[in-house]
Amino acid sequence: MRYVKNTLGVGQEIRKSPLILFSAFSDADWAGCIDDRKSTGGFTVFFGSNLMSWSARKQPTVSRSSTEAEYKALANATAELVWMQSLLVELGIVLKQPPCLWCDNMGAKYLSSNPVFHARTKHIEIDYHFVRERVSKGQLQIRFIASQDQLADGFTKALFSQSTKISKQLRKLRLRRLLDRVLIHINLEIFQFSFLYKLAMTRVQIWHEIVLVCNPTL
Repeated sequence: MRYVKNTLGVGQEIRKSPLILFSAFSDADWAGCIDDRKSTGGFTVFFGSNLMSWSARKQPTVSRSSTEAEYKALANATAELVWMQSLLVELGIVLKQPPCLWCDNMGAKYLSSNPVFHARTKHIEIDYHFVRERVSKGQLQIRFIASQDQLADGFTKALFSQSTKISKQLRKLRLRRLLDRVLIHINLEIFQFSFLYKLAMTRVQIWHEIVLVCNPTL
């Protein structure tokens, strides 16, 4: 309820962007559920500078390491990127650069590009090959990002109680208080109308005085 109260006027604003590039951020909260110790994975997908897709859901199986939880979230974000790329192809839009996926876990990043498949990671073999195949073909770039700069962090952990931290997370996702912007726009329109109305009435009064001077019998 605290979050809803502080974000009533927040919405997504789509702006024209010179960048035609997909960039995604994936994150996971390892064993965050105290009841079953399942992890929560989340991701955000940007097209240019605009937020286009996002997800936050509990992973179906228990992860035995933080790397495994992060890699599952990585695979889910990759699947979303593949779908959005196919949608653009149907619309006749071809990306010049492969999508970039940002992850704050070095183990998951190295696992996506390491050709040696370790025995301790064989239980996530399907997710491994799904992501690894696209990385090896140059269809996906996976890069490291610091945790404090991770845009998907708010999708995997509890929201902060402080309104300032909630606002900070919203700014990271490029969400704005649209209600305030609408009110400013409305007030500006009212001011412009009032100014033009006063200007028009002043001109009418001036012309009326000119007519009276030229023809005092009126």
